[in-house]
Amino acid sequence: MHTPAEEILCRLMAELAGRARVDVDDRFFDLGGDSITAMQLVSRAREAGLVITQRGVFRCQSVAELAGMARKMATRSS
Repeated sequence: MHTPAEEILCRLMAELAGRARVDVDDRFFDLGGDSITAMQLVSRAREAGLVITQRGVFRCQSVAELAGMARKMATRSS
């Protein structure tokens, strides 16, 4: 069973890597990731409601590790 953060990050990494599927144990750089792709992942994760950092992508390369450090964005109330 995957967490919501893992599911989001698997989908985003698969999109960025041009793959049909990415597993939680897949590693960012093994999928062809680089510094530019890391910035794209950070941006897309934020759009999906997760806060990750580029430093986090470099430190926590697997989806499971990255999902463990991700935070949900706080929602603002009007």
